[in-house]
Amino acid sequence: MLDGLCELGELLVITRNESAVIAKRMPYPMLHHDSQDDLAVDDSGDFDVDFDAWSSAFARHERTENGNVFKVEFLDAAQHAFHAVVLTPDASVDAFTEWVRMHQARISWKRRKCTCRLPESELAFVEGTGDLKVKANALLPLLEVVVHEKLPIRAIVGNAGMVQGHRYTPKNVRQTGTRIYCSSDTTALHFETRDIDRVTAQSVELGNHPCWILRAHRPDGRPLFLIAPTTCASLPTWNKLVLAHAI
Repeated sequence: MLDGLCELGELLVITRNESAVIAKRMPYPMLHHDSQDDLAVDDSGDFDVDFDAWSSAFARHERTENGNVFKVEFLDAAQHAFHAVVLTPDASVDAFTEWVRMHQARISWKRRKCTCRLPESELAFVEGTGDLKVKANALLPLLEVVVHEKLPIRAIVGNAGMVQGHRYTPKNVRQTGTRIYCSSDTTALHFETRDIDRVTAQSVELGNHPCWILRAHRPDGRPLFLIAPTTCASLPTWNKLVLAHAI
């Protein structure tokens, strides 16, 4: 079913959990399936899928002031939309209509309770050596420096059914109410600050250099999202920035 999305052209591909969202304008990736474990990954390591947590999928057509919106939402057993694709102006509506026709019967998967998972394999880093506590209100000023210094980052958002992560250099960051938005021309991360109980930084190695990965956690300890640097050249500035906000 997902393979057919690759033929639709450029989409807005979205993954969310209860507090964080990551989205990127891109063609849907070709996934490689492990039929025995109901798992799938893409070539770039940006998508990690576990179909055990998928329950149903719905195609939706919405009329807005800016025109028609065509999208597909994927739901878990609690009927929460945790993954979605939205057609962009460069996508093919005809191909989307044909895709819907082929899959218009409701699709059901095995069901289990949905909990956020962010596997370390997604980061392509070695196991960390320890955690630092970081000020919970440090995320906005930290991301403002990331934008100002043009530091490339990798942002990852996950749930039980899908982990999605992208490398990008943010151009804008802003806070609207209690939500923070950090975006480039094609990629965006946004999250609800009220749901963050604590922020930690884990020490790992990137290209044999020390590096700190930021993790935002819910009160129950589950991670909401991760942010990490992507190049060795940016490590001195990044590490200094993280340590400046450590408690």
